[in-house]
Amino acid sequence: MRAALPIWLALLILPGLAWGQGETAPGEEAGAEEAAVAPEEAQLIVTSEPAGAAIYVGSEGGGTGMHLKGVTPATIPIHSAIEEAAHRYRVTLALPGYDSYSRVVELVKGDLLNIDATLDRRTKVAYVRDGTLFVEGANGENPKALTSITSEFAWDRLSWSPDGRYLAYAEGGEIVVVDVARERRRRITDANAFAMNLGWEGPIACGSPVWGFDGRHIVFVAYGPDVTRLLAVPVRRTPDDDLPGGGATDLPGPGGSADMAMPVEIGKHYVAATAAHPTERIVAVEDEVSRLLLIRLGADLAPLMDPPVIPASGQASWAPDGSRLVFTAVQQGSSVLYLADGLGNAPAPLVVAGASLARRPTWSYDGERIAYILQSHSDPPAPDEIHVVPVSDPALDQVVHRGRGSEFHEASVRLHGFTPDGQDVVFSLGPRREPTVYTVPIEGGEPRVLMEGAGLLTYSGGDDNALYRSLSRFLHDLGRILERGDVGRMGDLSMPVLEKVASDGTLIAEEWEEQRASALARILRAVGPSGVERATTVSYPGEDERFDMVYVIGGAGRKLFLTRSDRRWYVAGYHLGD
Repeated sequence: MRAALPIWLALLILPGLAWGQGETAPGEEAGAEEAAVAPEEAQLIVTSEPAGAAIYVGSEGGGTGMHLKGVTPATIPIHSAIEEAAHRYRVTLALPGYDSYSRVVELVKGDLLNIDATLDRRTKVAYVRDGTLFVEGANGENPKALTSITSEFAWDRLSWSPDGRYLAYAEGGEIVVVDVARERRRRITDANAFAMNLGWEGPIACGSPVWGFDGRHIVFVAYGPDVTRLLAVPVRRTPDDDLPGGGATDLPGPGGSADMAMPVEIGKHYVAATAAHPTERIVAVEDEVSRLLLIRLGADLAPLMDPPVIPASGQASWAPDGSRLVFTAVQQGSSVLYLADGLGNAPAPLVVAGASLARRPTWSYDGERIAYILQSHSDPPAPDEIHVVPVSDPALDQVVHRGRGSEFHEASVRLHGFTPDGQDVVFSLGPRREPTVYTVPIEGGEPRVLMEGAGLLTYSGGDDNALYRSLSRFLHDLGRILERGDVGRMGDLSMPVLEKVASDGTLIAEEWEEQRASALARILRAVGPSGVERATTVSYPGEDERFDMVYVIGGAGRKLFLTRSDRRWYVAGYHLGD
């Protein structure tokens, strides 16, 4: 199979695709006389940083869906604009590896509008430094200050939403959500108003926020004078179709908001929410007597049943695909890291640490390694250590960094996990608010300074090659992508060459380069949220070795055919009926 050109490059070299008949291509100077004359149709001049993003335009409130119009930079004519009244159009920019950019504009005939977008890397890092919350690409690209923080900031967690667009944290006793793309923040709780309405004794302070798997709810702890409560609250995120200057959605800081919903009480006497399952509505929490509980929530966020209880534990972490759970426990005086399935069943010892205390286990993004801190309880005290253990061969557990005396202890060390490429472990030493952040190779070696004075550093996610080794994780994200119409991510999950096939998977035609992009657009337009809701998966029944699974989206006439390559899943073929 011949190598496919990148979509954006193929589109650029195709005459007449990126620019309509008679349009001025990027780089050509329009004459002074032409510039002075308003175009008959509306036009969009679209640029992006970086360039090469696919441009999709569709009519809001009607029309036939999103249409591929070219790649940035380009001038896009809007032939459907009319003189009588402004009409709304959605403009989406998509570039694999970057967050998609979506904006709704209002145009009348003759309008000329510039859209200049900066696309953020999909994998990001957030941290607090010098009283400001910062975010940047995982390799340091496009750093930006999101918002200042107050002295009442809770130094317990920065929690990323699953899609990497939103951050949640606690400030002033409330849970605050920041829209990273739009650089807006809003408070989603009013703890003392909740306490008054529900008859709780106040004052109340909220903390330990964890995003649910769907990115539409947050679980957190409310600390009161008499009891702690575990709560869940739905989050109405900033809609993509907000026009710039969206009024009440553009809040300058924590304050009153119509977006607040009454929280649902999950239970009492919990000290922290530690993790959320990647694909199911399950949250791992630690109670006041150091027990780990896995609580499954219903669609209304209320607990569905009595949760499994794992005594003498509390710290847990799910593999990126949700198939396995690692947690700490103390059994008969010995500290143990246990590995269980995604529901906490059939736990088996992974590491037996003896008298030392294993804490803060965290997965690599490919699900192949676990890092943890080994805290010494020896007398005289020995330096604590950071370990990395391969899940497939625990005997290869090794020390990648050993502390030096008093600098390395419970009060000063924080394990942040792995870098997105999985090659290094990230940890920090020093004061919690202004530590020095280091990286050390997974094979061990001398630590390297990553950043000075960066508190609560956290990554939004890892390499897609790791995340999509699991079919369940792939299908979960694919469904959400189809529902949102995220063409950029859809391109990430598809083979370089799509195959248009019959309903049984028989090849009809190959979709190369620009046809592949068009095929993705057709798939997205054909599906819609209702098709995703009715989606089912079946094994491919035929003899064609190209396909492993069939994803049926709304009926027998709409299918995506899935295959495996490089140990991950892809969309390889499609059939949308005749």
